[in-house]
Amino acid sequence: MAITDAELVAQVLAGDVDAYRQIVERHQQAVAKLIYFKVSNPSDVEDLTQETFLRAFSYLHSYNPEKPLRTWLLSIAVNICRSWKRKQLVTVPLRNLFHLANDDTSSRAIANHHFWELRRLLEGLPQKERDVLVLHYVHELTLGEIGGVLGIPLGTVKSRLNRGLKRMRKGVYVEGREKGGVQVL
Repeated sequence: MAITDAELVAQVLAGDVDAYRQIVERHQQAVAKLIYFKVSNPSDVEDLTQETFLRAFSYLHSYNPEKPLRTWLLSIAVNICRSWKRKQLVTVPLRNLFHLANDDTSSRAIANHHFWELRRLLEGLPQKERDVLVLHYVHELTLGEIGGVLGIPLGTVKSRLNRGLKRMRKGVYVEGREKGGVQVL
């Protein structure tokens, strides 16, 4: 009869390092496959798989043996992929992108790339949300001023701004920007 995952975990917690090797061998393929489909970059799969098992080892004491170990390991892998993706994004405040695109510094090419990417995202928004975002971030109007320009209440300005930013963030992630993308603040 094969030893269960719960028994292997108990052995690891008792100090048997070889038992952890067995856990890794048993679940490494499933974890790596999940990570591959999350990051779509084969060169990062090995590192993220290793990081998953290192984190799992560190938190093995918190594992509930009444639940499947595989599910627990896969949830750790998902969280590691999320963290990795966040680290891969270039975080630039929206206002800075518009100013950087017109700057004559050495970072102009990078800023221009982000500017055009941002513009493409803006063009995908409904006109009402786009108007609020452009007035706020490009023309640097206050929310009250935007309400005056568009003839709408302050609450409507806030909701359109919030909705537009959410749609832009979603657009960045939906398009799978694992590396070199722009995170909209």
